[in-house]
Amino acid sequence: MATVNSLSLGTRLAWTVRQALRAARRNWTAMAVIFLLAALLAAAAGSWQLVQHQHARMLRAQALVISNLNPVRVPVEVDAVQDLVGFQKVLPLHEDIPNSLRDLIVLAQTHRLALAKGDYKSQVDANGQFFQYSMTFPVQGDAQSIERFILAALAQHKTLALESVQFKRDRIESKELEAKIQWTLFTQLPAAGFRS
Repeated sequence: MATVNSLSLGTRLAWTVRQALRAARRNWTAMAVIFLLAALLAAAAGSWQLVQHQHARMLRAQALVISNLNPVRVPVEVDAVQDLVGFQKVLPLHEDIPNSLRDLIVLAQTHRLALAKGDYKSQVDANGQFFQYSMTFPVQGDAQSIERFILAALAQHKTLALESVQFKRDRIESKELEAKIQWTLFTQLPAAGFRS
């Protein structure tokens, strides 16, 4: 229907312009000039409306294509209690902390790292019902050995989190680094009557 309207508008506009030109040729009076200017204004307004209509159709088509590409996703409601129960099932026993520490020390020695005395701190998360065992391990060795040690430790202990690593080098040309590695090991709560 828009095409028919634009054609009839174009036909009428062309007829009006032709009539105005004929009148202007016959008699260049003030009335003919006014008629010609009115016809030109009408032509400009008609073409502007046509361009706006086509632009609006193009925007609607683009919006339709985009809406088909990116369907609206309704967020899935997460059951936090169920997630927490699943997390707690993965946690090792609290009593396994000494074994995990021994594994980390052996792993550091396997990667030829010198391990200094570490700092340890424990904390109970009452809301989450789990235990956090924070450790700081100062180690010395080359950068690749330290990196391999960290990756192997994380692969071996699924509930071990790397909190931070700080590097220190005595001289720029030195291959030896000192690294202060901070870990957190997550475990189940201690059994009743257990003393840490």
